[in-house]
Amino acid sequence: MNDLYGKPHFTSTRDGGQNYTTLDLSALSSTMVDVNFVDGAIGVVGGGVNGAIKNGYATVLHTQDSGRTWKTVYTSTKPGTQLWKFSKSSDGVIAGAVQAFGATTPYVIFSRDSGRTWTESSIAIGTDLNLTGLQSVGLLSSEYGWVGGRLFSSRSTTNGGKSWQQDSSVLRSVNRFQFFSDTLGYASGAQVYVYRRGSTTHTDDDEKVGVARMIDLRVSNSGPGVIEISLPTHFAVQNVSLYDMQGRELAHEAPSVTAQGTMLLRHSLRSGVAIVVVCTDIDCLSGLVAIQ
Repeated sequence: MNDLYGKPHFTSTRDGGQNYTTLDLSALSSTMVDVNFVDGAIGVVGGGVNGAIKNGYATVLHTQDSGRTWKTVYTSTKPGTQLWKFSKSSDGVIAGAVQAFGATTPYVIFSRDSGRTWTESSIAIGTDLNLTGLQSVGLLSSEYGWVGGRLFSSRSTTNGGKSWQQDSSVLRSVNRFQFFSDTLGYASGAQVYVYRRGSTTHTDDDEKVGVARMIDLRVSNSGPGVIEISLPTHFAVQNVSLYDMQGRELAHEAPSVTAQGTMLLRHSLRSGVAIVVVCTDIDCLSGLVAIQ
């Protein structure tokens, strides 16, 4: 970390991971850290420009042709900044966590037009301008979100980044947020945390953030179009969902029970990696399976 290696580049596949192409982006940036796509054509990459991590400027590049060409749409005016992580809400807002080194205070940037234009949001609370280590931002919706980073507890916003407050959750040192719907999300940091909510209507007291328990959920291929799901028999399964790696829900039949603790999930996905989410009477569990 903090040193540059190689050239900043964008690598993509258009055949389900069979082949990849790489585009050199060193004419537009010095570093690249994260990527986020709105759909198959429109997306952003972020990192820094005009210097190394400790003296460069955070930057965002935008594409409208699936990454074949890129243009700069945001560059920070503050030295020692770096775009670290993106997050996209279910209603289409993109946020970026801007890490800062030296005298600059880290902040968040927001886009409400698929990454074309950006506005800045300070995460400072009162006179607290010495915060360092921002690494992540997670958006549940255009209004509700969190930030996290090294050695500090998370902060949250309920008004789209107009203001931030210390969050009451136990999230610490979060490097990545990932939401799969407005009722299920994960955060990886000092531990792995899970976000669950009982309904799709947000209130101040219905957030449930806690440490995810290590439970033996197993998912595997069981022939073309079939995923086998196994978990301990003392859990009562309430529902099963299937997502692709972009968090989009995939169509599938209702799971069929073949034995105690074992189910088969039939789907139409031909290839790729899928996320199986099993919600029980105790918790929501997830697992990855490679579809071949």
